[in-house]
Amino acid sequence: MKSGKILILLLAVLVLTGSLCGLAEAISENVPAASDQALASSNSAARGSRENPISTLEAFSFETEVLANGVPRTGNEADYQTLRISMTLENFLTPDYFARNYSRQFKLQGTEAGAEFSLTLEAGEGEWIAQDIVGFTLENEAGDVCRGYQLMDREMAGSYDVLLQPGAAVKFYKRFDFNQLEEPKYLVASYWQGGEEHKAYFVLEELIDYPTLSRGSRGEDVQAMQQWLIGLGYLDDVADGIFGQKTEAAVIAAQQAGGFEANGIADTPFQRYLFKQEIQLPEEEAPQAE
Repeated sequence: MKSGKILILLLAVLVLTGSLCGLAEAISENVPAASDQALASSNSAARGSRENPISTLEAFSFETEVLANGVPRTGNEADYQTLRISMTLENFLTPDYFARNYSRQFKLQGTEAGAEFSLTLEAGEGEWIAQDIVGFTLENEAGDVCRGYQLMDREMAGSYDVLLQPGAAVKFYKRFDFNQLEEPKYLVASYWQGGEEHKAYFVLEELIDYPTLSRGSRGEDVQAMQQWLIGLGYLDDVADGIFGQKTEAAVIAAQQAGGFEANGIADTPFQRYLFKQEIQLPEEEAPQAE
């Protein structure tokens, strides 16, 4: 009789232990780790926020409220219009860029810099001066802000009062002094809704125009591309600077993986995509990728 009670007690302990283990397992499966929660929080950040900024060449649309006199609705004015604007940051123009392209025509200070972007008035009526209805500033990682100069329609010596009209994409340039802001990182567009200011952050990135490469091309540009193709596992060969059959096949494989037309021709968009991929490469061999 005594042994029977002991057996029943042992069975109860085993059942209870199993239940607790199952409960613990269920909790562990349904409660995310702290790192997972942090990642989820980051991924849920609003598009265009500082935590989730817009990439170069990526279009982003926002709505801003303006008054009839062409200024933002910063209060509770009843007579206003809502404009829907699409914005795409297209390039970050560095002092080196201005030196390469304008040092012969203009007397430069060596601190010229700017952001190239386009605006399209997707919804709304009338003509508007872009810099009157939307604010544009530069910002770095530390949060320091540079207001820069007025918007122009050209990189150098352009017009300022450029009109934004329904349906037409207009190119703008936001120039600033590179020395006024340490390591600029964002172009920030400020707009207004319900009397409150909102901001959209665009990542400043210098986009390089690469020479188009195809079978028969030779030189350092081919060699640099081959190094990336090797590092990413597309090319099983040496980086000899000769664009042959194996390199062409590797380019096609990389194009297919990146969603490009698989034609074996390495144009600028493809090379920008390729050089953004991370590989292990000795520092002295790394080309000037973006």
